[in-house]
Amino acid sequence: MRRFAALTILSLVLAACADDPAPGPASGPAEPQLDQTRQGIYESLARELVGFEKIEWKKIVIVSKLCANAGGALGPKGCDDAFSAVEQDDLAQRLGDLGPPITFIEDPTPLYDEAWMTGSPETIVLRLGTITDRPNGVEVGGSFGCGGLCGSGTTYLLEETATAGDWEVTGTTGPAWIA
Repeated sequence: MRRFAALTILSLVLAACADDPAPGPASGPAEPQLDQTRQGIYESLARELVGFEKIEWKKIVIVSKLCANAGGALGPKGCDDAFSAVEQDDLAQRLGDLGPPITFIEDPTPLYDEAWMTGSPETIVLRLGTITDRPNGVEVGGSFGCGGLCGSGTTYLLEETATAGDWEVTGTTGPAWIA
């Protein structure tokens, strides 16, 4: 009788456990959390760069790698961070009011063809840098290219506005370049 009772209890426990989904891949990946501060900073900087030239862009491309020297004119270095797919989607939504769709690309080099170098500017390519904290805000390198002699870059200073999560460019620091 004891053996029967023990088996019955064991059967009930196993049945109860079978109703709970097992943790792990079967229950699906966890939804990544967005860093709203980070997203707000990059949104503000992207708006600043897109608005630098008073051109109605047909394409806005953002390089997905975030490089320490993004404000400089030389090739990318220190690219130890990148926008995740979730961050890319969120940033594209935040910038949706700029007009053309926002696309992300890991390496923009294939865009720099003969039409890019000699044609009229239609596509703007943004490089955004890593975020460095400052006493009153942050600094982030940023640059854009839009053709053979169309582009600029420097390190931008940003501060959070009175509206939580909103950031604004308040100035620049260090060297700047312009084409």
